[in-house]
Amino acid sequence: MGADNAQKICGNRQILLSDLARRGPRGQKSYRRSDSRNSVTDVCFPSEVRSYCNCEVASAQLVSRGVSEGRSCVKFQFSGAFQSMGNVFRFSILFCFLGCVLLPVSSAVADAEITARKDGGRKINLSGRQRMLTQFMSKATCFAAASLDVERHKNSIASTHWLFETTLRGLRHGDKIQGMLPETHEAVLAKLSEVEELWAKLGPAVTAARDSGFKDGKALDVVYEFNTPTLKSMNEAVSVIEKTYGDGAVDAEIAAALNVSGRQRMLTQKASKEFCYIVSGTDVEANRGNLKKTVALFNQSLAALINGKSEINIPKPPVGEIFDQLSIVQKLWQPLNSVFQKVADGATPTAEETRIILDGNEPVLKAMNRAVSLYEGIL
Repeated sequence: MGADNAQKICGNRQILLSDLARRGPRGQKSYRRSDSRNSVTDVCFPSEVRSYCNCEVASAQLVSRGVSEGRSCVKFQFSGAFQSMGNVFRFSILFCFLGCVLLPVSSAVADAEITARKDGGRKINLSGRQRMLTQFMSKATCFAAASLDVERHKNSIASTHWLFETTLRGLRHGDKIQGMLPETHEAVLAKLSEVEELWAKLGPAVTAARDSGFKDGKALDVVYEFNTPTLKSMNEAVSVIEKTYGDGAVDAEIAAALNVSGRQRMLTQKASKEFCYIVSGTDVEANRGNLKKTVALFNQSLAALINGKSEINIPKPPVGEIFDQLSIVQKLWQPLNSVFQKVADGATPTAEETRIILDGNEPVLKAMNRAVSLYEGIL
C-alpha cells in the first residue's frame, strides 16, 4: 500500500500521512498520521491500516504499542525530541486492541508522576472498564458460538481476556504503565479478591470456549453462568473505588460521572450479549426482560450525563467537548436502541437487524470510551 492509498483511508480530520521510511514488524513499512496542532503522531502498519488509522488521538503524552493476532499499532506524542521507538515496542496489547476501541485517551506514560488524584481517576475508569470486558468477552463468545462473525470475535476474545487479567493485577499491585499506584485500602482489596475468585472460573471458560472453536458446551455454559456474577462483583468493586477516591482524591461529581459514563460502556456490551442469547434461543424470555432493563438504564444514564442529574450527583458536561462526544454516542446508539427495544418487546430480529447490532455495538463502545476519557482528562 502506498502513502497515497493510505491517505484515502486515513485522511479523516485532515490529518496528513507520509512514509516514515521505518520498518515495522515483519519488515512492513509504517505510515505516519500527524496533527501539527497537537504534535501527535500515530504509526499504523499497512496490514491493519483500515482498522488502526482511526485510533483516537491521545491527549496525554502517550507512548503505547500493541500487537494482537498479527495486528499492530503504535501511538506516541512528540514532546520536543522524537520519542524512542525502542520503549514503545515493549508495551504489548494493553492500549491497542480491536482497532484501538479501548485506547484510554489520557493514558499514563511510564515516567510520569502518578498523583493521588490521577491514580483515583484512573482506577475508577479502569475498574469500570473491567465491567465492560466481562460483557464483551461473553458477547463475543455468544456470537461466535452462533456462527456470527466467528473470526472477528475469536480474535477479540484473546485481547479482552489479556486486558482484563492485566488490569485486575494492576488494580491490586499497581502498574506504572497503566497509571495506577498499588492499592492500600482494605475495602477495595477485599472486593478485588471477590472478583478474582469469580474470574478464576470465567476466565478459563472463555479461553476453553475459544480454543474449542466454540464447540465446548460445558465451557459455554460456564461463561453463561459466571459472566453476570463477575460483572456484579466488579460493579461492587467500582462502587467501593468511587467512594474511596471520591471522598478526597477526586471531586465527587467527576467521580460519579466517571463511574456512570464508564458503566455505559458495559451496557452497550451487556445489551449486545443479551440480544445474542435471544437470537441463540438461550433463556429467551429472561434475556428479553434483562435486555429491556439494560436498554432503559443506558437511556436514563445517557440523559443524565447530557443534562445533569443532581439526585445522583451527575453534573452537566463540564466542557463542551464532553457534550459533543455524548451527542455522538446518542446518534450512534439510536439504531441499536430501536432494534433492542423491538426485540425486548418480543419481536424476532431480522438478519438486517442482527447485522445492525453486530456492526454497531463496538463503534458505540468506542465513542463512549472516548467520553469517559474526556471526564478523566479533567483531573
